[in-house]
Formats: sequence, structure tokens, C-alpha cells
Amino acid sequence: MKKISLILALIMALTSILVPATSVAAAPVQANANVVINGVPFFPTLPLLNVEDRLIAPFRQFGETMGATVYWDGPTRRITTLFGSRYSIMQIDNPVVTYGTFTRNAQNELQFTDSRTQVLEVAPRLVGDNTYIPIRAFAEIVGVDVNWVGHTNTAFITGIPVYDTPAPPPPPTNNNNRPDNFGDFSNTSFFRIMSSSAVRNMHQDSNNNPFVLVLYNSDLDSSKAIVPNIQDLAQDLRFRVYGVDMANTNNRAQDNNWLWQTFRENQFVDPTVYFVHSRDIVRQIQAPANMDELRDRIERFRTEVETGIEFGDFRNTSYFINRTDAQIRNMIDNNDEFILVLYDSRERDSMHYVPIIKAAAERAEFVVYGLDIDRHPNFHRNVEWLSDFDRADDLPIMLLIYRQRNQMRERPQPNSVQRAVTYINEFINNSDQHSSGSQFNDITRAAGSNFRNYNINALRSRYEGTTNSFVILLYNSAYAEHRTMIEAFADEVHSMNLPTWMSRVYAVNQSSNNFSPNHVRENFDWLAINNARYNTSRPIMVFVPNGDIAAAEWHEPSPATAANFAVRLSQWVH
Repeated sequence: MKKISLILALIMALTSILVPATSVAAAPVQANANVVINGVPFFPTLPLLNVEDRLIAPFRQFGETMGATVYWDGPTRRITTLFGSRYSIMQIDNPVVTYGTFTRNAQNELQFTDSRTQVLEVAPRLVGDNTYIPIRAFAEIVGVDVNWVGHTNTAFITGIPVYDTPAPPPPPTNNNNRPDNFGDFSNTSFFRIMSSSAVRNMHQDSNNNPFVLVLYNSDLDSSKAIVPNIQDLAQDLRFRVYGVDMANTNNRAQDNNWLWQTFRENQFVDPTVYFVHSRDIVRQIQAPANMDELRDRIERFRTEVETGIEFGDFRNTSYFINRTDAQIRNMIDNNDEFILVLYDSRERDSMHYVPIIKAAAERAEFVVYGLDIDRHPNFHRNVEWLSDFDRADDLPIMLLIYRQRNQMRERPQPNSVQRAVTYINEFINNSDQHSSGSQFNDITRAAGSNFRNYNINALRSRYEGTTNSFVILLYNSAYAEHRTMIEAFADEVHSMNLPTWMSRVYAVNQSSNNFSPNHVRENFDWLAINNARYNTSRPIMVFVPNGDIAAAEWHEPSPATAANFAVRLSQWVH
């Protein structure tokens, strides 16, 4: 929370950054327009004006007609409005507006929360001795609707609530009454001040250590205005951001000139945020007045750093596979158990969270399916029970789909790879509690378990070119005897003390919809299976020593019992 005096000071400082002294504002002209507020015509005592095709109105009369409390501070030329629980702060000739919600503390001082900034297309201005503000911008900032009807030149403002609470006392206007932490550049949990030499070392290693850097000067009002907001944003996102204060003489020393030469551009604006992807790839945002835009950029950077997957990457991987609505319908009709991600590739939330889920699926070594409602907008017509999730504001959603559909679980928007891994592990750990052997997920009780169901292509991708030893058990769930054997064999493996050099025992279901394309014959060729051996009617166990496929040993016991497979496995590994 921030006190109003801090916000007022920030607005004052931002003026020097965002409004060039040489700029010339367009002259307003009288507008042939009407305004209707909650169904009542607005008759201003001063004319409505048009500036750059934007309708502006005398602020005090317009704001008070809407129900806002308006304050004017002459020395600083600031306009403060309180509207229900919302506030806005503007300044003459400054296109930056600060807005959000407010409360009051025990001392009746204003406390601002959810503070944001926005750059207006037309800044507030003085026309004569009267303050004018853009109608649409102010109305939308305080949360009401504006509709323009061109053929009557009328702006209809609707949805204005009525507040019966008495007007609060005016906010403080003493520009010298700054809070103690104004311009505080001390460390926080997620904003770490570094020396230029320390950042130089990070930059040299940035191919393995991407980071976000803020280059600023704590002697300048521009840094005093913006850097505290960046500190708060880093804390809110729980993402480390580093700062180098060029006001510190140690950071200006001869041996630290690399910092200025590397990161400062000819048109450098203080402060500047740098996204160091690698030594050679550095992107920047100069004097970020819009914290929403900066939040988005940091989230994108964090996604790419944490997952290694590009923001908005919806391509299939070995562990994240897009499906059509018809394929999902068939999986449900077959009583399969699986994790489904509903997303909309057009929406920002999906662009951010789908890469996180993909990375988690790969880390957990578990196949997750995606259904893009942008490509399949009518999927709910085929899978009717999913129609409740056709809501873009909720997507993406991870659905943990068990055989008993009424026990399906929703897990929305995991904000980290570890959180998504937790959801996958939850599914793995609980699937055998919800069904009886469906897709045999009881053999994947936990991530890191010795016996895992697997995709044949994912298995090939993981082990080609490595020297790890592993075992594959090929089976076909279409046969009842296979289902009985595989579940019993899973219990045998769980009770065995496998050596550390044995990476894992993998089960590949040759007819599984959930682990498709296991049924495609060509996908097994890399195991050097000849036509005589490839027989989906009986289970086969393959031991691959030191990752050498050519030296693979095959075991086809008769009868094909869990005990016979377990004995052979024990002989191989011990």
C-alpha cells in the first residue's frame, strides 16, 4: 500500500520524463457533442471541447455529476478524484494517470492499493482558468461504461453506482510531506542492489544465468518516481530483479565503464529495465511508466527462463500433445484416465501458462493432452460435460480426468513449473484410488517411481545416444491377461531394490489411446524389433544394457506371469 503523498510525488516526477519541454499541444476546438450520464443529459456551464478527436469536459462539474469527489492542488497542478473505493490522480499536461483503489487507516489517512499507471492519448489541460479532462479515459478508469453514438454525436455513460457515504476529507497536498521510504532503494526480498562489477560477472555468465537489471540514478526524480514501483512489482511477482545505482561513485569508476557502454543507448532514459537473455541478446524498456506492460514483460521473461520454452509456444512435444475434440471424446468414451489442458491460443493467459504446463509434463515424464478451443471452438458439442469450461477468462485449466467422471478435478493456471508438476503427481498418486486399472496408472504411483507407463516416442527421445541401462515391458491392454499381469508385475517392481545404475523400468501399452502413438508399428523400429518378434498378443520384456539397443536382450516367458518377469528382471540387474 502507498500513501497518497508518495503517489503525488511520483506523478510530479513523471512529468519531467514523459512530457518533453518542447512539445506543443493541439489547440482545442468547441465540440458539437452531447453527454448523457446514467440516462440524464449533462449540461456543462462551460463548453465541451475536441482535442485530437477526443472529447474533453470541464473536470470538476463532470466528475461531481458522476458522483466523484474532486480536489485541485494549484501549486502542483494535480487533480485528485475519489469515487467510491477508487481513486485517480492526474496532472495538467501530463499524460500519465495513476489510479487504483483506496482505503483509510486508523489515522484516516488514504492508503492506496492495486496502484497502476496509464498513458492517456490526451493529457488533462487548462483552458483559460478551467481544468479539462478526457471524458472516456476518466470514465473507464473509474470503472463505468462509455458508448459513443456517432449519428447523434452523443457519449452515453452508464453503470455509475450511487455512493451515499459522506465525502472524505481532502488528501494532503504538502509536496514536502513525503513518506519515510520515498526514494528508498534498499534491498527487498526480490529487488537486489548490485555493484556494476557484480553485474559484469553476471553478464559474462548470462548464457547460463539470464537476469533482469534496472539501471538507475537515485539522485534523479525519474528514478525516485519509478524504481519503488519496480521494487513492488518484483516483490508481487516473486521474481528477482537486480538494480545498479549509477549515483554510487563506485559504479562510475574507470574499470566499470563497461556497464555504461554495454547497456546505455544514445537515447538512454533514466531508469531503464534490461532483460538479459544472454550476453548478446539484451532487450530494454526505458522509463517504464506503465506497470501493467512491465509486469507482462517480466512474466514473459520468467516463463522463458524457467521453462526453456518460448512464451506462447503451443507446439507438441513428447509429453504435451494436442488432441482434437473427437479424439478427446473417444478417450472419455473408453473410460481412459488422463490430464487434459483446455486453452485458447489467442489469449494471453494461455500463452503464458501452457509453456509452464509443457515444461512440467516433461519434468514429470508424463503425457498431458491439450485441447485448443480456438481451433476447436465447438468441442463442447461432442463432449457435452466439458461445456462449463468454455470460458476464456478461466483458461487454461488442467483437468485431472479419472475413470469416474464425477471425481474429475480442476486445476487452473499453475503459476510455476513446480506447481504444475504437483498437479501431475496428484493425478499419478490418486488415479488408482479412482478406478480399477484404467490405463494402469497404478504403476505410476509417484514421479520418480521405478515403474512408469510411457510413450514409445518419448522413450526413444529420452534414451537415444545415452549410456543408461533400462528395461521396457511391451504389453497390450486389449488382452485381459495382460492387464492382470501388468498390475501384478508393477507391485513386484515396487518391492524390488533396484540398483542405482538401473534408471527405470518402463511399460509401453501398445494399444493405449492415452499413450498414442504406441500402436503404430514403425515407432518400434528403433528397438530393432523384427516381424517375427513383434506380436501384440503377448507381452515382451526388453533389457537394454548401457543404452546399447543393438545389444538388447529379449525375454518372452511362457507362461507370461508377473513372477516370471520379475525373476528375469532380478537376474538382469543383480
